[in-house]
Amino acid sequence: NGLSLAAYAENTLATNNGNLLCRWLINLDTDADLSNRYRGLPAEVWEMSDAELTERAERSLDRHFVFTGLTEFFDASLFILCLVLGGGRIPLYEWRGSSGSGPAIDSLGADIRATLEAANRADSQLLRSRRQHFLGRYGDAVDWFNAEMAPFQAAHVNHFKAMIGTPEPL
Repeated sequence: NGLSLAAYAENTLATNNGNLLCRWLINLDTDADLSNRYRGLPAEVWEMSDAELTERAERSLDRHFVFTGLTEFFDASLFILCLVLGGGRIPLYEWRGSSGSGPAIDSLGADIRATLEAANRADSQLLRSRRQHFLGRYGDAVDWFNAEMAPFQAAHVNHFKAMIGTPEPL
């Protein structure tokens, strides 16, 4: 929508929109009411402490998701997901993502960074907790993937690119 990170911090967060990941996860267990001023969430969700938000979001993740991967371990997460779901093979894909062209968070003023950090404290705690959970549960698989598969991917990247977009006939 063209809103810069600084404008988001200065304008949007001023109306209490922080910790949206935790709030969204908690909302999986409630009936949405899109006519209320709390953007479909029960009013109490907007009044919870960071600790309450994180704890409720953790419970919701555990209840509604079989597997939670991490962006920082995207390739390994995809590999592990295939194992968890009993897939016979790992899908071939090409990464074309981009994190955007906006400024890095380090280039923002200290006041903007502080606003963002404060408004997303529960989401940050949720990430730290899920990272610890992920590595505790799948750390050996991540290590194996990084040692065995990642070098293979890098060495054969040109071969993979030729295969992208050429699905096998059914």
